[in-house]
Amino acid sequence: MKVGKKLASNSIYLFLDRFVISIFSLLFWIFLAKTISVSDYGIVATSINIVVTVSVFTSLGINLALSKLIPEFVAKNKYDIIKSYIWNSFKIISLTLLIVSILFLIFSNQIATVIKIPYDAVIIILVSIIFTTLQNLISSITYGLQKMRRFFITDIIGFFSRLLITLFLILNGFNYIGALIGFFLSQVVISITRLDLSYFSRKKSTINGKLLYYALPAFLTVISTTVIGYGHYIILSILKNITITGIFALSFTITNILTAFPSVLTSALFPIMSLLSAKKNTNNRQGYLLGLVVRYSLILIIPASIILILFSKYAVLVFSRLDFLSATEYFPFLVPAAVFLSFGNMFGNMLFAIGKPKIQRNITILTMILFLITSIPLTIYFSAIGMSIAYLLASLFIFISSLIFIRKYIKINFFVKDILKIFLSSIIIAFIFYIFKPLINDIPILIIFSIPIGILYLFILLFLKFYRREDIKLLEFIFWKIPLIKNIIRYFSKFIK
Repeated sequence: MKVGKKLASNSIYLFLDRFVISIFSLLFWIFLAKTISVSDYGIVATSINIVVTVSVFTSLGINLALSKLIPEFVAKNKYDIIKSYIWNSFKIISLTLLIVSILFLIFSNQIATVIKIPYDAVIIILVSIIFTTLQNLISSITYGLQKMRRFFITDIIGFFSRLLITLFLILNGFNYIGALIGFFLSQVVISITRLDLSYFSRKKSTINGKLLYYALPAFLTVISTTVIGYGHYIILSILKNITITGIFALSFTITNILTAFPSVLTSALFPIMSLLSAKKNTNNRQGYLLGLVVRYSLILIIPASIILILFSKYAVLVFSRLDFLSATEYFPFLVPAAVFLSFGNMFGNMLFAIGKPKIQRNITILTMILFLITSIPLTIYFSAIGMSIAYLLASLFIFISSLIFIRKYIKINFFVKDILKIFLSSIIIAFIFYIFKPLINDIPILIIFSIPIGILYLFILLFLKFYRREDIKLLEFIFWKIPLIKNIIRYFSKFIK
């Protein structure tokens, strides 16, 4: 399969994957926000994010190293080395999990006191860390081998099971415990369904320096990224209380939706950039593909950001109830932060993909330091508003830094004229929304207004001659991959032509 089609194929499955799990995740959090108390919601949010944070440490960056190295060895047809790396990775991570489990059990009471969560939640956190770490390892193998269809199907099974188990347990009176058990079991389900025992071969079981070369910087990078992306829950829980954490968590969950599409495209591009980095004279190709990914990301993220800021009240009510309405205060900071962080992570991941992991590591460590030295005092004096400001500053820093460095190694085609057309079209629809905002007084009316304005947005881009041959080819490829909507795509493709 040609590189362009492989990118499109990866993007389609990852988009479907992200779309489906986003729906299931949103239903999970909406159900919690509408059924359990604000403090219980804060316990669930804090607990799950502790799992995510600690599993980063226990993964040791090996999962990211594998996702980078496996495509390279696939391109060179060196499958024995891939199996050797996987087996060694499993042994190292298993030992790490054993040590962390012992420490967690010894200090479980202290952890519960400091984080302000019940002891039974701490125990569920521990078992969740074990299976989340294993799931990260197995997922990196599936991802590195570019088995995106399997990635998609197993995520559907796992996230659907999480929602179903949580619904059953909470409706039977388990409250936050039901949600945490549902999360834990979903990690077990994904690990089992994604596991392929043929990956784990003991042949040539020797540690190669290349694995450590990428794993160590990746470990520091992912720790820093996790602190930036999830540390605010823990800081708010310690410095303030679970109720404030719960309200901030809802706002963060909603605004974080903006990162979905850029994240999907970044994930689709990453193994391809790794593969191209193993070949010579591919710099222009890499720059062109990265430029396309930026262009496609902006098409959705800019107008979506405008709508989210203008109608933050309705966004909160869709996902929760009136108790959470104060979450709208954080939107003006968290929305632009989500945009900057999306592209900052995109450029940073591309640095890793082209073999510059230490640069990405340094950028994320500096960003983490900036976040910590600003978030703690700002949270003490301004509560969750201060945390939102600190998060915005960190996101802006990682965006600017990553952009500066990626341009040193890749000549990116930014399609500047196209980006200007996106901003112009977004300003026009923002003006239309602003004019009609007094008439939009509930959620159904907002949906009714959004459909024709969204179509108008696409037609404005058409009038500005935004669409290119690549867009038509992509539509035609989607037509081939998703026959259920072939008539719509075929018509739109012909219309653009």
